[in-house]
Amino acid sequence: PDRRLRTCGRGARDLRAGTRKGRWSDSATFEAPTLAAPATLTVSNDRDVLFTDNLKVSWTAVDYADAYVLQWRKSGGEWQDIPVSASVLATLVPVGADNKASRHDWRVWAKDAGGDGPRRELPGHRLSQRNIDRDIQSAINTAERGLVKPQDLQLLKDDSKVKFIWLPVVGADSYVVQYRYTRDDSTSWITVPASAPIETATIQPSGGPAYRSVNRNPGADNLNARFYWQVRAVKNMGLGRRAEGDWSTPVVSAVPVTDIHSDVSVTVTLGQYALSRTGRLSWSNVGAGYSYEVLYRDTRDNNWRDIISVTSNWFADLTVTSGRDYEVFARAVRRNNNRKGPWVTRTYEYRP
Repeated sequence: PDRRLRTCGRGARDLRAGTRKGRWSDSATFEAPTLAAPATLTVSNDRDVLFTDNLKVSWTAVDYADAYVLQWRKSGGEWQDIPVSASVLATLVPVGADNKASRHDWRVWAKDAGGDGPRRELPGHRLSQRNIDRDIQSAINTAERGLVKPQDLQLLKDDSKVKFIWLPVVGADSYVVQYRYTRDDSTSWITVPASAPIETATIQPSGGPAYRSVNRNPGADNLNARFYWQVRAVKNMGLGRRAEGDWSTPVVSAVPVTDIHSDVSVTVTLGQYALSRTGRLSWSNVGAGYSYEVLYRDTRDNNWRDIISVTSNWFADLTVTSGRDYEVFARAVRRNNNRKGPWVTRTYEYRP
C-alpha cells in the first residue's frame, strides 16, 4: 500500500556434498514509481473539428499510466467522465456547435493499478468566438481556392427534359446551375440549387470521361430554345456552411434534336510517344472535313484543363510539368454538322 519494497539477496553454489550459500547482501528499499499529473492540458478547435459539434482535447503522456480519465463540464454544471486508454492522448468531446465559445472546466489524470494520479486542471477555459469565426472563414476560403471552374459545358436532350452536363471538379460534392433563355430580355437567372440530384453521365459510347449532369424540365415550348447557362462547384463543409468555387465561363447552348451520342465512326489514334519532350501532342489525321478536340489532366490533381479545339492533328502548347503523368482524351469532329467521334484515351509519363 505504501508503494515500497525492501529486498536483499544472496548467491548459492551447488556442490556434490550439498549446496553452499553465500552471505546475504545488504538490504535495499525500492520505491514503486508514482504517477505524475499530465504536464499540459489543451482544448482547441482544430481544422478536423472546425465544422463539427466537437472540441479537441489533448494532454501529455504520464509514465506508467494504464489509462486516463478526462472530465469536463459547463462551468457550474455536472462533471462528465470520458475514460480513455493509455495509448490515447487526445479525444473529441461533443460540446455542441453553439457551445464552443462557452466557458468550460476541464481536468485529466492518469490511473494505474495503485489508483489515481494527481489532476491537471483547466478551469473556466473559453475559446474566442472571433477566432472560431476567423478559422471557419479561413477554411472556407482555402476550400474555395481549390474548386476550379467546371469545364466543357454541354446540353443534351433527354426525352422531354434538358440535361446540363459538365466535367467534374475535384473536391466538389455538389453543383449549382443557373440558366436563362436567350430569347428573353430578362436578366434573371433560373437556379438549380446544390440540393438537386447530380448524376454521372457518359456522353460518348467509347470510354469518354465521366461528366456530371442535372436534368430540368423547361416545358415543351422551351425544348427548341437556346440556353445561356453557367455552373459552379460546391463543397459542403459541415454545420450548414459550404465553399463555392467561381462560376464557369457562361455558354450559349441549343438543345440538340437527338442525343449527342456519336454517329461519327472515325477514330483518332494516340501513339505511345504522342506526347513529345517539348509538350507537343499529336494524333492520327482522319482526313479532310474534320477538326479535333483534346482534353487532358494531371493525374495528381485530377482537374481537367479547358477543352482544346484545333483544325490540325497536333497541339503544341500543353501545360505540362516534368515528372508528372497526364491522361489525354482526343476525338474527331465533323465540321459540317459538329458531330463528334468517340473519345480515345491514353496516359503519358512526361519525362523530358
